[in-house]
Amino acid sequence: MNLSSLEELPSEASIDRQNSELFGIKSNLSLPLSTGGGLPFGVLAVNTTRVERTWSDEIVIRLQLMAQIFANAIQRKRAEEEIHRHLETLKKAV
Repeated sequence: MNLSSLEELPSEASIDRQNSELFGIKSNLSLPLSTGGGLPFGVLAVNTTRVERTWSDEIVIRLQLMAQIFANAIQRKRAEEEIHRHLETLKKAV
C-alpha cells in the first residue's frame, strides 16, 4: 500500500484512518515480506509523521530491496531453527 495522504484511504478503512491519526501518521508505504513467490508472512511499513510524502519510484524500489533482505533473513533464521529442532530430535532418538 502506498499512501501519500490519509485522504487516499477508502471510506471502508475508517478504523485504519482513526488509528493513523491517533499516532500522527501522515503518509504510509507498506511492503509485503515474502520469499520465493510465497505468501506474505509480514509487512515492512514506513510512515511519516511530520509531513505528507509522495513516495518516489526510486525510494519504493530501495525499500522493496530492504523488505526482500529482511524477508530472506527471517526465512533463513526460521530454516536454521527448524534444522536445529530436527537435530535435537535425532540426538534424543540415538
